[in-house]
Amino acid sequence: MTSKSNVIENSIKNFLKKCKFRKKGKTWYKDYEEVIFVLNLQKSSWGNQFYLNAGIAVKSLYLEEFPKERLCQIRFRLPGSFSTTNDKELASTLDMDNEKYSDVERANLIENEILTTLNFVDKTLSSKMLVVECWKKRLITNCLYHKDLTKLIT
Repeated sequence: MTSKSNVIENSIKNFLKKCKFRKKGKTWYKDYEEVIFVLNLQKSSWGNQFYLNAGIAVKSLYLEEFPKERLCQIRFRLPGSFSTTNDKELASTLDMDNEKYSDVERANLIENEILTTLNFVDKTLSSKMLVVECWKKRLITNCLYHKDLTKLIT
């Protein structure tokens, strides 16, 4: 990885460490009693851009300690529909070819977006019951809900 891309990974790593996340590869995990919040840093195949992918894995449906983001029951890309950051602003922040932001500004914007997401997860998705309610009411738009969620309501 280039030193430019380390700016994003290091800011995420340092911030999430303070928030009690565990790291494996380019993915971070926050453990709740019934669910695991997953945050994954993905490099674009087409340039020097990155994406922040998020997921909620329900422990009773997914028994691994470190679930892959792509296998989570709820999956979305930041910024989520609950965010105050618009898609274009976060995308330009995660574009290392965009020189609009200093490293400090870039880190602050990314941290704020992660904090907004983490607050949403804490209030809305931190238990199996809340995940089911989120799914039923479609509280997150532009996300994927896995068919396994039906097992939680039967």
